[in-house]
Amino acid sequence: MGWSITDGDIYVDGVNGNDISGDGTINNPYASIQKSFDSMPAATPTTVFKIIVAGGVYEEILFWNAEVTLSGITDYIFTLEGDGVVVLDGKSVDPERNSTGFKGSQSSAASGNNSFTVKNFQIQNFGVLWDSGSAAAPSNGWKAYNCHFIGDPTSLISYDIRSYYTIFRFCTFRKLRYYAHS
Repeated sequence: MGWSITDGDIYVDGVNGNDISGDGTINNPYASIQKSFDSMPAATPTTVFKIIVAGGVYEEILFWNAEVTLSGITDYIFTLEGDGVVVLDGKSVDPERNSTGFKGSQSSAASGNNSFTVKNFQIQNFGVLWDSGSAAAPSNGWKAYNCHFIGDPTSLISYDIRSYYTIFRFCTFRKLRYYAHS
């Protein structure tokens, strides 16, 4: 793959990557996005961390557990960015449409100037396309830029409104409903 974004910390390529022998570098990427989440090193104060995902279709369910990577950390910026058209598709991994395409869990111990951003993704064919979690969240919120959410009339986007916000910029939404919970 010819990468157009070369400032990443971990790289994922569903066609040319390998979750067993890959190490997440630009020349030896992982094959799955979840492997990149699971391989993130523990954050340090003022961490800026970026995962770059090559264009393609990824049939997986993503869960980012911030309890592991961010416990006690302040001032981190985390970005998951598509390099090309990246489709997170639940058709084969969630045939009953009971799962969440992207689910986040935020460490209650993390505080400060924090943010979690997803860019250039299309998330489709899940019962819940996006759930930003229900624990204490990044102070600068969950953000989605240039993302497309495609569901059916029963699909939804869920987010907790108690202690933070979710921003959707330059995003499209088709055939789904929203659910804000507290």
